[in-house]
Amino acid sequence: MLDPLLHLWHHNQQLNRQLLSVLEPEWLGYRYAPRVRTIGQVWGHIHQVRLMWLGAVGLDQSPELERIRSSAQLGPVKIAEHLDHSANAFEGMFREVEQRQGKIPGFPSGLLDFVGYLIAHESHHRGQIIAALRINKHPLTSDAIHALWNWQPTPTK
Repeated sequence: MLDPLLHLWHHNQQLNRQLLSVLEPEWLGYRYAPRVRTIGQVWGHIHQVRLMWLGAVGLDQSPELERIRSSAQLGPVKIAEHLDHSANAFEGMFREVEQRQGKIPGFPSGLLDFVGYLIAHESHHRGQIIAALRINKHPLTSDAIHALWNWQPTPTK
């Protein structure tokens, strides 16, 4: 059962990378409404949630897994690197959890539900990012939107 979950997880990360690849650095400061996270802060939040869950399982010790302090100053390429590191760490986490019969400290059900939760969480935030771009007059092309929705490779600006 683990291989299909790993495939889904890595595909989810590829969608994150696709969306990041079409962002201009100055767009990281955009919001879809007042008093909500900026696009850069949303990416930082996704990474922080990943680190939180890695910590719950005791797998957050890698020096590559540092917090994103100021995502707006990092730019899309560096944010993608941070997300790649945390996404890759989850492969080890999923293997560890599978050995524990699917038990994740702090999560009410098993590994399958957990991967679904993670992908739903990140998809929700990709939607917020797309809304922020549209509201700030930088909507994604319909090809880019369809590529994300249909899990297809590489959207364009």
